[in-house]
Amino acid sequence: MNELEQLNTYHYQTWKLDGLFTSGKAFVEIAKLFVEAKNNILAGNWNEGIANELTEKVRKLHPENRELDTGFFYIDPTSIK
Repeated sequence: MNELEQLNTYHYQTWKLDGLFTSGKAFVEIAKLFVEAKNNILAGNWNEGIANELTEKVRKLHPENRELDTGFFYIDPTSIK
């Protein structure tokens, strides 16, 4: 969630969520949290506290045996071969 404001700044406003390892009900709840995040960003209410709160809610819904990470967000594109 902490990177969402930066994505919005770059005009990435369509987010794809992958629920491959998350049960249906939990995935729906996670998707709702991302909708809440987007609504807060668009309303100008987004802040670190909201980001941390929503991240913690996602963490509780995420499968225990899977890590949450930023994927390729912070990888330098020139380091990919």
